[in-house]
Amino acid sequence: MTPVPRPPRRLVAVGVGCRAGTDVLSVIDLVADCLTAHHAAPVGFFTHVAKLGETGLIGAALRFGHPLGGLEATLLLLRDGETLTVSNPSRDRFGLSSVSECAALAAAGPGSRLVAPRAARDGVTV
Repeated sequence: MTPVPRPPRRLVAVGVGCRAGTDVLSVIDLVADCLTAHHAAPVGFFTHVAKLGETGLIGAALRFGHPLGGLEATLLLLRDGETLTVSNPSRDRFGLSSVSECAALAAAGPGSRLVAPRAARDGVTV
C-alpha cells in the first residue's frame, strides 16, 4: 500500500489578539483550528506590545512552544494597509485595521502575505 502524501506544512508567523481576560483554552482552540485549516506550523506568536500581559495569549503561545512576541505600534502601522479584514475595536483602541493581521505581517517581514483573513471566536483573533 502506497502512503498518501501529506500536503506540505507552511511555516507561519501567528498574529494574535484578544479581549482583555480571554482564557487560554479559547486562544488555543482557535489557533489550533487555524493551523490545521491552513496546513501550517507556527514559527512564532506575535501581538501588539499592549497585549503582552494577556495570560491567555501567553499561555497559548507557550503551549505551541513559542514565547509571545510584542511588536511596537510603529511596526504594526507599516503593514496596516495590507490587512484583509477591519475590526472596529482594533481601529478604536490601536488605530489598526486588525491587530492580529498586522502582527503576523510585521513579524513575517517584508514581502510576506497573509495566508487567510483573520479568524475570530470567543474574544480571540488569529
